[in-house]
Amino acid sequence: MLEKEYHGKDAEIIMTKAELECMIAESEERGYQRGAKQNEKLKEVLRAVVDLIKIVSDE
Repeated sequence: MLEKEYHGKDAEIIMTKAELECMIAESEERGYQRGAKQNEKLKEVLRAVVDLIKIVSDE
């Protein structure tokens, strides 16, 4: 059972264990997806840095 304030009024929200576990799983998946996207961006930056290092070292 979760209590939450909604527009200045206290409201009680009741969830089953399965609903709560599903909510947690969805949240973890979104977090994983964000991490994977950031990881890909970092890989792209590292590739660019490696290319720049190669160009500088060749000159």
